[in-house]
Amino acid sequence: MKTISILTIFGVFLAGVVFAVSTFSIKVGAKGTISETGTSVTVPVKVACPTGSNVMEAHLSVSQDSAFGFGAINPVCDNESHEYLVTVNSQGGSFVKGKAQASGYILICDSEFSNCNSVSSGRRIQLKQ
Repeated sequence: MKTISILTIFGVFLAGVVFAVSTFSIKVGAKGTISETGTSVTVPVKVACPTGSNVMEAHLSVSQDSAFGFGAINPVCDNESHEYLVTVNSQGGSFVKGKAQASGYILICDSEFSNCNSVSSGRRIQLKQ
């Protein structure tokens, strides 16, 4: 009897995890646009997170030679994917046309803040003006 109860609880837990994973993602776009001054870039980012999630942290980082920085993402969590144009201000040098590295990160928790999960995505992107 105990084995059946444990397996049932484990199965319910797995079903919840599969649901959360299927609606929890971040995807960085392939191209970014450099500001006229080169001090920032704007990159499209798609985010999906489960309804009712508390977003603890969500950001995009972009680095290219001496230019690097972070931009905040304020996602809506409703089981749907939404695209955001995220602006990253350089904390170093200027961004220039060419390749750069971009990484997105999001950390969410349930309503009691007892179960938290994160997801990240990184890729090389092309910067243009």
